[in-house]
Amino acid sequence: MRLTRVPTPIEADEEPEKPTFDKQPLNWEEDMEMYSKFLDRKDELKNDHAVYMKQHPELKALLGDFIQFLLLRKPDDVIAFAADYFASFSINIKSATPYLTSAEPTLFPMSRTNTKIEKIVQIK
Repeated sequence: MRLTRVPTPIEADEEPEKPTFDKQPLNWEEDMEMYSKFLDRKDELKNDHAVYMKQHPELKALLGDFIQFLLLRKPDDVIAFAADYFASFSINIKSATPYLTSAEPTLFPMSRTNTKIEKIVQIK
């Protein structure tokens, strides 16, 4: 089969521009449906947390001890202090006690709870 003439090229259709929408602020507190969902979820979480706390009374004692120890020591770096404190409860990190001794370096050298750390770091 032979072509008697060259077919006309097909021109690509131009795609229409996509519409742009201005961002509108999400004011969920004024949207009645969203605010209702928020309140429902908030109540659901409160109840779930209360049930968990009732099932695990040791949690209240553990957190109370931590807060008391934190307020007594008043560390500069609360995150490192919390890591030191809760490391003693970890299976992976061996530590004899959550209360640091002044002669031993810690696993978290940036903590200000152990005054001997600065001397050890300066020696190295």
